[in-house]
Amino acid sequence: MTQEFPLSIFNLQNDFVVDTSLVGTVLNGLSHLSGVRERGQFVVSLIRGLGSNINLKSRQEFAKEVLSWARESPPDPRKPLDTFYDPQTGRLKAYLLEKPENLSADDFTNPQNLPVIQTPDMQRGLDNFKQWLSSENRQPFILVGPEGCGKGMLLRYAFSQLRSTQVATVHCSAQTSSRHILQKLMQTCLILSSNTGRVYRPKDCERLVLYLKDINLPKPDKWGTSNLIAFLQQVLTYHGFYDDNLEWVGLENIQIVASMSAGGTVGRHVLTTRFTSVVRICTIDYPDRDQLQTIYSAYLQPVLHRNLKSHPAWGSAGKIHQLAGSMVQVYEQVRVKFTVDDYSHCLFTPCILTQWVLSLFRYDLTGVDLVLEVIAYEGQRLFRDRLVSTKDINAFDNILMSVIRGDWGSDVLENMADSYYVTWGAPHEAGAVIAPGQPLPSHGKPLGRLSSMDLKEVIHKGIIQYGRDNRELDILIFHEVLEYMSRVDRVLSCYTTQDPPSDDTTTCLACLKWSGPSYCHLCG
Repeated sequence: MTQEFPLSIFNLQNDFVVDTSLVGTVLNGLSHLSGVRERGQFVVSLIRGLGSNINLKSRQEFAKEVLSWARESPPDPRKPLDTFYDPQTGRLKAYLLEKPENLSADDFTNPQNLPVIQTPDMQRGLDNFKQWLSSENRQPFILVGPEGCGKGMLLRYAFSQLRSTQVATVHCSAQTSSRHILQKLMQTCLILSSNTGRVYRPKDCERLVLYLKDINLPKPDKWGTSNLIAFLQQVLTYHGFYDDNLEWVGLENIQIVASMSAGGTVGRHVLTTRFTSVVRICTIDYPDRDQLQTIYSAYLQPVLHRNLKSHPAWGSAGKIHQLAGSMVQVYEQVRVKFTVDDYSHCLFTPCILTQWVLSLFRYDLTGVDLVLEVIAYEGQRLFRDRLVSTKDINAFDNILMSVIRGDWGSDVLENMADSYYVTWGAPHEAGAVIAPGQPLPSHGKPLGRLSSMDLKEVIHKGIIQYGRDNRELDILIFHEVLEYMSRVDRVLSCYTTQDPPSDDTTTCLACLKWSGPSYCHLCG
């Protein structure tokens, strides 16, 4: 039995998400065995440690093999990875959903710090690397997963649980080098003298976490060496580095944590096995469909209950859960239909579902029942506006229409033919008028519905005003122009842009600027 088990580990090397050495894999496994005293705890820790760098399918098979080898039965045989050891009962248990109670709209004011829904996948991912953040078993590690799977949110949540800890984030790019790391250390640390020489120590806390986001973006030189990775490897191996004066500088109470997207996409580079052998590796994946529906059902409830808590349909948790399922269904069908391999500009991740939910804050849903219409409209803006050809646009419309008809028996898309949601349609008391220089609301300016005739009138007044103050605009207002201007209005009232506009965009911006005071800080 003891001879067969290491052989199974060796066979899984071809399934590694990140290339590393066998020694690195063994160190990964041993790092989870610190403080283990019970048999069940040993089995779970072994699965987490040795299986954390293999793909999901192989990890499930590996978990089954280890549990069979140890003669342990998982609580849920269909999901062996959703198993943890409960020290209070001394038994293996399965992760269960822990939905936060009393979520309110105020919890969503900061899009960069959203509530964490503790699904089984989230709890499992957190337990896979939480031990490396503990003071007793501190380890450098990389969190690996596909784009938009929640790596940043998971790490922020884990960091928030640490005591007297500061997080210094470095957003890596192709040009990031050791110089940027040293600049960040100088900003957040003090240089002190000790009996071993000079050392960097955290400035305002006991411990510093240096978080490197997208660590595989820095571009290697022509010999294939990355300055950043070589520097980090030296720091992790020798706990210090030589400065420009060739004097040794040590690091104390500084932990290096990194994240990266897996795969060989353009602009991302392979990390050397010499580096990945000295760091621990943890991989996570996208949540499955049921967990996505649970997450966005929990997000939708406070958003809709802000104004519709007493509504006969949208005040019901069951209807909100059904609406979340419809949104997830559209997302999954679009993701299957428009893959990155065929449409390089169409990378749809769960982040777009988050945007879909948070965008509802911009609409007044208290009047006529507009929830399905607003959901469909925002879905068009988030998915449809990325598509280029008429064939692809029609394919998306068919997906959206079939889901809404199938789940709700509604022909809402047909009723939207003459509707435009723009800032000029929002009531003034909702904060539609913002003085120049004043920051935009966290989710963007409110939007309200206008008919084509009303929108034409607003744009026409803007054209007249612009012609009076600057120059005449020779523009004919027809359906496509109205659609284009409504889309530009929606985007500019939520984000600022630094890219130089095209001629068509410049004309559109001119009309928008003189149609109201909302864009003075954007248009100059």
